[in-house]
Amino acid sequence: MKKIFLIIAAGLVLSMSSLSYGESNQPLSGNFRLLLGGKFIEKADWAPRGSQYQIGGLFDVRLKGWPVNIAIDFLYSRGSSNSVEAGVFEENLGLRKYFEDNPKLRIYVGGGLAFMKAILDVTLRNAGDDDNGFGIWANFGLDYLLTEHITIGGDLRYSAANVAIFNSLNTRAGGLHAGLTLGFKF
Repeated sequence: MKKIFLIIAAGLVLSMSSLSYGESNQPLSGNFRLLLGGKFIEKADWAPRGSQYQIGGLFDVRLKGWPVNIAIDFLYSRGSSNSVEAGVFEENLGLRKYFEDNPKLRIYVGGGLAFMKAILDVTLRNAGDDDNGFGIWANFGLDYLLTEHITIGGDLRYSAANVAIFNSLNTRAGGLHAGLTLGFKF
């Protein structure tokens, strides 16, 4: 399933880049952001590893004149305590809408489908397990344009997908995410 998700995402990006040189001759525009922040998973499910650091890449692209961007985001979060380490890989595909009323400040909202892989390792027992799940994501963010192409900002998002770890723990692999971004607008 992960390969299918990546193939669909790559196909969307490649098809849009070929459209930009077609009859309409409209250039592509978009954004790439690096994200550093934290993820807060529901404590009942992941305690005491409910708080995790997070890194990620947020990418979106559109043809000029389109009302929304196609968004493809990749996130990784990890947390540990004592002998237990937990991590989640997220791949998000969806739509992102920008509101650019101010030339220096852009607000955006987005959402779509999420693919998540959750990993739990218990070093004292020399045991570990992982599971995959599909779910949803939604985000809200702000970009401040430092230059015509360089942005700084913040991203707040929520994601949810059910996974089963050690065949007995049905839990959500998503949670509340908050992070700072450094981006490039093209």
